[in-house]
Amino acid sequence: MKCLVCEGKNDLIFFNAILTKCFKKEGYPVHNKMDAIFDIFRSKMHPYHAGKFQCIIYCEGGKKKLFVNVVIPLIKEVFGKADPCRHELKHQFFVIIDADGTPSKNLNDNYCQVIKSVIKTEKISRFTCQRPKDDSCYDFFSCSDKRSRCYVKTSYIPTSLEERLLHKGIYHLKEKRDTIPRQLSDIDVHLALKKLAERFHLSVEELISLSVNEGWFNDEEWYQQICKSIDDYLRT
Repeated sequence: MKCLVCEGKNDLIFFNAILTKCFKKEGYPVHNKMDAIFDIFRSKMHPYHAGKFQCIIYCEGGKKKLFVNVVIPLIKEVFGKADPCRHELKHQFFVIIDADGTPSKNLNDNYCQVIKSVIKTEKISRFTCQRPKDDSCYDFFSCSDKRSRCYVKTSYIPTSLEERLLHKGIYHLKEKRDTIPRQLSDIDVHLALKKLAERFHLSVEELISLSVNEGWFNDEEWYQQICKSIDDYLRT
């Protein structure tokens, strides 16, 4: 089972577009409904298992507590299965988060503490977690049978996706010598992105897809690194 976890609806659209454009893969989108993911785990008859989709793409709603609200519950679901055949499967979760200017090492240290705190506070004994040398990876495994594992990899957008889209969108409007909406920097970034999309005569969803299809971020290191990580993730 593979699941890409991101913060909000815009991120879901963005990463699904990357899967389609860059890797010719298809993700199964789930928007802020954990029960919908649990259904995939619990039912072999779920459409996800038909072979059309390469991974789940889950957006949490932008609450910025992806490990507490999503990753840990998913880990609990995996290690809570009674079916031993399910336990032997190796699940992989790829979490992509807005760094909002915080160094990735600090974020990874924080998530490590969150994991340890949850395991200790809830007195969880059916699984534990170790952090390999790669600071962005977390290895969850059964205390009694290490064949049962979940690997969690993290990657980051330096600020927020909306800010990156706004910055690049304004750049492309200037290239076209189009009028730039006033005071975009003085209003909520989501509203600013909507106003920007209107200048392109597109919805926000269409603008996000356009940014991927036209390669707006192809020369940016964070985008290259995320695409490489997604490629590695899909291959393993």
